[in-house]
Amino acid sequence: MFRCIYRLTEQEQSDGEHILQNFLGARWVSHEIVSDDLQHAFGQGIDVDFEKTLQFIRNRMGTRGGRGGNGPTLKGMTTTGEQRVNLLPGARVQMAAPILKEVDLPNGQKEVRVTAAIPEQFAWALAQIKAKYPKTQIDEKALLAKANLTEGYINDPIVHKLELGGPELFRGLLKSCFNLLGAAHPERALLPCFNGVRDYIREGAGGAASYTRWYASTDLPNLPRLGPADQHIFIVCRGSSVEGVAQLFGSLVYPFQLTDSYSGPAFTSGYVVDPFRESEPAEMRNPEFDAAAVPVFSEQEDHWNEAVSRCYEGGVAKIMDLHFDRHREDVIQRSFQEVAAAHSGDEFTEEMAAELADLLAKRVLRIERDLGPYKKS
Repeated sequence: MFRCIYRLTEQEQSDGEHILQNFLGARWVSHEIVSDDLQHAFGQGIDVDFEKTLQFIRNRMGTRGGRGGNGPTLKGMTTTGEQRVNLLPGARVQMAAPILKEVDLPNGQKEVRVTAAIPEQFAWALAQIKAKYPKTQIDEKALLAKANLTEGYINDPIVHKLELGGPELFRGLLKSCFNLLGAAHPERALLPCFNGVRDYIREGAGGAASYTRWYASTDLPNLPRLGPADQHIFIVCRGSSVEGVAQLFGSLVYPFQLTDSYSGPAFTSGYVVDPFRESEPAEMRNPEFDAAAVPVFSEQEDHWNEAVSRCYEGGVAKIMDLHFDRHREDVIQRSFQEVAAAHSGDEFTEEMAAELADLLAKRVLRIERDLGPYKKS
């Protein structure tokens, strides 16, 4: 038997609530903080909204969920050249739709050239051709046998408006912070002094201004880290204030306050997650930390200004730098594996070195590369 920290109702059991949402790479689950019906409501509401605000960043990072599963594919993104593309996890670009180009031949016939990203797009393009030229006989297998694969880069940047605040982000993030309080100190999370933040998370009542502020320093708080893109939450007591700091993807810092009317013994709590799950361990639950390193809530900015803008622009720049660093590492590793797979034996020869150098040069210099005939596999 437990009491739900949001509705204060008694429950016999629950399926489990992630302390930090699964899409952020976390695995810590509590069966004693949230009732199943409310957990379902969260899963259909604020958790979905929270995830949507961070989809673009998570797509760039290519991080998986705590239970596995790939990150989101962003469909129908538009470049400045008005090309529509899909962004696969890791920001790998895929054409959003096939391109059909008709060419008039000297003998009066027409040649239709099809560029497609996946077989389904090719099938759609053939359907369009058959609809326009119903008398044309098309051998799909023969066409695929003649198809050629290429890889390259898009020429124009992708346009996207990134939201770094708002109720969708703040309610979801505060839910994670209050979940941590409930998992680490359940008896305190039930106190009446937390009714305000409880109601805001559950129903959006009262607005976020009482519970969140903006970070304006270009220096990250000196708190425990696992990797370059950690998600973390740290909670401290300062007199009657229970406050803390949350961090997303290693660079976006959000100070928060859960109440300003607490009266009880001091306590702390923390949770750190490496969303890549490459560090060992990949999570730290209630690690030791210096409470003085947590930004003082009352000293943080209560409105967006130039200093805040510089801070969050710098945070996004760090995330982009990390994305490109990991992309370059992936290109090098993938290129080496392709060259090695094309040769037998364990020795790395001069011929292989030349092939690797040529392959890396083409990929780094963004030269379109012919991959040879299409193969169904």
